Amino acid sequence: MNIIVDANIIFSGILILRKDRLLINLKAQLRFIAPDFLRTEIRHHYPKLTEISKLPLGKIQEASSKFTKTLPLSRKNKLS
Repeated sequence: MNIIVDANIIFSGILILRKDRLLINLKAQLRFIAPDFLRTEIRHHYPKLTEISKLPLGKIQEASSKFTKTLPLSRKNKLS
């Protein structure tokens, strides 16, 4: 089964890191894919994520990288 990951899922995962829990296990039996603009969208929201989470920017960037590095990125028209 394919699951399309959008920025809100990554945002939630980053914010939950405050509680030392992960939102999703990327090694599950599911196939996660994301739109190719996901990383750009997440970077755009770094200031808000640092404000809400109270985490330093470096931690936000590290968490973002962990969530997105194993996600195959697809062009928007190929996701539908």
